[in-house]
Amino acid sequence: MTPTINIINEDKFVRALSGCSDKGFRIIDGKDFEILQYDTKPLDNYTPPPCFPDYCDFHNGIKVDTHEYFDKFPECCAKHKKLLQVNWFNKGKYEYIKTKIFDTVCYTQDCINKSIKNRSWYKEITDYIDYTIRSYGQLPIGYGPSPGIQIYYNSIESIISQAKGIPNNKKQKLLEYLDQEGTPSKHPSKNTDLNILIDTYKKWLSIFPFELPFFKNLKPYFSKHLPFIENISEPNLYDHLVRAKTVSKERLVKHLLDATIELITSINCSTQYTEGKLENISKLEIELILSSRNLELQALKYKTLDDRKQYTDVLKEWFNGEKKFIKEIAPHLSNIIPNTDWNKDGNSNPAINSHSADMISKVTTLLARYPKIQELYISANLKLNEGKYFRNILDDYRLVLELSMKAVLSSEKSMENQRPAINIFFSQKGKSVQHMNIFWQVIDFYCKYNNSNVKHNDAVNPSEIRFIVDQSNNCLIELLTA
Repeated sequence: MTPTINIINEDKFVRALSGCSDKGFRIIDGKDFEILQYDTKPLDNYTPPPCFPDYCDFHNGIKVDTHEYFDKFPECCAKHKKLLQVNWFNKGKYEYIKTKIFDTVCYTQDCINKSIKNRSWYKEITDYIDYTIRSYGQLPIGYGPSPGIQIYYNSIESIISQAKGIPNNKKQKLLEYLDQEGTPSKHPSKNTDLNILIDTYKKWLSIFPFELPFFKNLKPYFSKHLPFIENISEPNLYDHLVRAKTVSKERLVKHLLDATIELITSINCSTQYTEGKLENISKLEIELILSSRNLELQALKYKTLDDRKQYTDVLKEWFNGEKKFIKEIAPHLSNIIPNTDWNKDGNSNPAINSHSADMISKVTTLLARYPKIQELYISANLKLNEGKYFRNILDDYRLVLELSMKAVLSSEKSMENQRPAINIFFSQKGKSVQHMNIFWQVIDFYCKYNNSNVKHNDAVNPSEIRFIVDQSNNCLIELLTA
């Protein structure tokens, strides 16, 4: 059964639901609502206590204790007494206590008797106790435990302790369970805002260099992993609910630090070399440099040092800093800038337009603010350098230009449909209408060329590659430097 929640602070509830926060979860404090009790069901073929209908002293004692408890409630303890000070409290709403405590004790006793000899006795009994405790509901935080729950708890403890048909080892396990789980008020837990935990984990996902080739295959696993949830139980046998706990932010950060150290010490260039998997050293070296820069850019997003220091410091030891970025990457640019040209037969020609090489170098640097797009751009130029995969080269260039447009223009439309966004963008940059028209004409013909020769057909003429590449780079430079 789904519990019913009674909101006692409507203003905070409305603010939680209608807040303008972009967080994924709305939070309402436990002191602003109560969870109402609900009825439980006994096991099939329920058998009343052996003393029924003339109840023994034990069962009669439960009835007496229950009525005496209700007569005193809510002046039975200091916390419950606070209920007299609030306008939402109505003692008549809790009259169910008079019958609920006795019924649930008898139902639980029947479950113990029927399940104790079964192979899954422990889960059958503890799940039923858990199901029953949950049915007592929950008062707002600060107003004491659920009414009557302590009598239920004490009664079940007595039944187990005094039962002659339960082996001592089973008694001990059940009593330990009751002590640890049976009374939530005995073991209050500190909850952490789930939004904070999710945000912390997302930051780690964006910081860790999953873009590197030897970590790429791990990204899907970690993207679906929930390290901020622990102690996930099997579904309860009776109400099918699953119990789980959120960890503290400190524990999550410690876990992420351990995971970072484990990953970078077990998977790295040294282990890849030992396993014979270290290939394309120049490309890998560039990727390491780009990832180092991306790490620093990501770390700058966080407002406090504590948010990043735990694991970014570990990763920074693995990468070089921003000051060395341009200096380190410059020698490698020669490896991604084409040193050949192709005639229409695809034969190598040593001539190279220095202007083309300069544009590639400039675009590579300009794309540093978009590491994922930069990675694709470098990959396209590595293929260009090898003088093969002509269709893939132009397709990659087209994708780089389209993704750059989406990033710069803040528009998710396809390249063919970006004219309104382009006009607004260049207009804001003070460009003339003629400039916008020329730029769009180039984009329009560029799209038509790709659709006819690349996207829907493998009809690339090798002698046209440099011209198309130059048009791509001209558009990228114009877009990224406007």
